[in-house]
Amino acid sequence: MRINPYTPISGMFPTYLAGREAMLDEAKEDLTNLQRNFPQQSVIYYGLRGVGKTVLLSLIMELACNNDILTDYINIAENGGFKNRMSLCAQKFIVSMSPIVKDQVLAVKALSTLKAFQFTYGANNGNPVQANPNIETFNKISGIGDFENDLTDLFLAMGTLAREHGKSICVFVDEMQCLKTDELGALLAALFQAYQKHLPIILFGAGLPQTINTFTKIPSHSESLFAFREIGSLSDTDAKLALIKPAENEGVAYTDEALERILEITGNYPYFIQEFATQAWKHIENDTIDLKAAESAIPDFEAALDSGFFTVRFDKASNKQKLFMFAMLDCGGLPCTISQVAANMHTESQRVYPLRAELISKGLICSSQYSKIDFAVPQFDKFLQRNANLKSCL
Repeated sequence: MRINPYTPISGMFPTYLAGREAMLDEAKEDLTNLQRNFPQQSVIYYGLRGVGKTVLLSLIMELACNNDILTDYINIAENGGFKNRMSLCAQKFIVSMSPIVKDQVLAVKALSTLKAFQFTYGANNGNPVQANPNIETFNKISGIGDFENDLTDLFLAMGTLAREHGKSICVFVDEMQCLKTDELGALLAALFQAYQKHLPIILFGAGLPQTINTFTKIPSHSESLFAFREIGSLSDTDAKLALIKPAENEGVAYTDEALERILEITGNYPYFIQEFATQAWKHIENDTIDLKAAESAIPDFEAALDSGFFTVRFDKASNKQKLFMFAMLDCGGLPCTISQVAANMHTESQRVYPLRAELISKGLICSSQYSKIDFAVPQFDKFLQRNANLKSCL
């Protein structure tokens, strides 16, 4: 039996990564320069759901680990929020380095700063990290309760420890659109101070398009601290390679007609390509996926997306929020304005602004150019069209 080589699983590496080589090469260069004590800009990748942002972060994290760089991954939407995860991240770095640095005064200071941070913000379930048996008792210090200052102290402590130990630190932050304004402001301030002191710290982040809007609302040095990289659908050439290369290893080929049809249906989005190819694999004849096989796969492809990829997100919304999204669909074209949505809901704009904000917060819609709104999930409008009967149940 042939093994299906495609991986329609969120965050999982595809068998063949297409179209992201330049970004990986750029990240590899950043990591190499960081290890050579040349501070580098942190990087934010932004784009819609399903374009491979999390996969890209995972691959860069693997590169960093292979180069003996200290790493940790934070998903803002999970694990108790940013403050708790940042605390645990710093704990991982500081505790691992403290016993082996030559300057134990720095180690004690770093551990004390970590302990104070955990006491102040209730991290680690309220149980601050215990002193290493090889380290003398912590200095009795406490956080001042200002998150920006306390996070800056934490970054400086772990960065100074890393420099003393000849190490570099790389933090990966996913779902950055979930950061609160004060949390992002504190993170920018902490990174800025670390860069000012030439500490070996870099951050790679990923988020939906509205992530960039959040940066613009904060007085900061973000334009110099970060390089912003948009990730979209694949080019036709790369999309075809994402289909062809995994199949070649199993002795299967695509006809040109099938490739064109699959690109038309998937819009070249990486996740959709993986899902469609998985379904098309069931229709192989004579070691070939032809146009007939591609057409036969469409119902299963749509059903798989509807029952998983789309429904998981749709179910996050309240009934009123779902009606808002159906009203977006009725605008006749996207992106659309809030006034158009309000008109379709037979109400005033100010009454639906809270729904707009809630849907943006849940990552279901995003604000595009000129304050217009669009779905943050590719082809979500087609999902709603296929399931228009759901509207009558709301």
